[in-house]
Amino acid sequence: MKIINLTFIIIVFLASCGQRVEKNTSLNSSIDSLTNKQVGEEENEELDTKELRKEYVSNYNEIEEMDTSFTDSEGKQIHIQTKYYCLFDNAIIVPKQYVEEDTTKTFTTHNYSQDIKIVIDKDTIFNKTITKADFADNLNPELRYYAVLMFPNFSYDKEKNLFDFGYSLTIPITDVGTGWRLVIDEKGNISKTNR
Repeated sequence: MKIINLTFIIIVFLASCGQRVEKNTSLNSSIDSLTNKQVGEEENEELDTKELRKEYVSNYNEIEEMDTSFTDSEGKQIHIQTKYYCLFDNAIIVPKQYVEEDTTKTFTTHNYSQDIKIVIDKDTIFNKTITKADFADNLNPELRYYAVLMFPNFSYDKEKNLFDFGYSLTIPITDVGTGWRLVIDEKGNISKTNR
């Protein structure tokens, strides 16, 4: 039995010695082409503004709602409701210099707003609709006329009992804009800060 096993091992060894090892060029070329493609995409990375506009317009009907409850550091029950939505007012006419895919035409779009209601222990401390107008005094003219209220977000500072609502006031389909925070204390007082 030992002779058969040893003979079998010797035959396999001799047979494999005669074979040529070929470099797997298909795998290497696939990796090289993938790497070159990724490098090319990074070098030529440009936003497809037509697709961005199409996506932006398709979101007009989207409504973002939040309804959450929690307890503050003093044991008070807090209930927050928000609703972010498009006003469909055709009030924003973005000048052609901002419309990258066709600089010969303006882009007409809409303002957005967010309804915020904050209730602490069954007392409504804040109930207001936030719009771009709430920040207008702090905006440069280009943003005052062409920006919309975008990307709402919320956080709560439990130590200070502060409600922090963040926004971007941005000209649609551009990178022209600025971030703002609307901070509301437990008495309903508002302060605005630039991010």
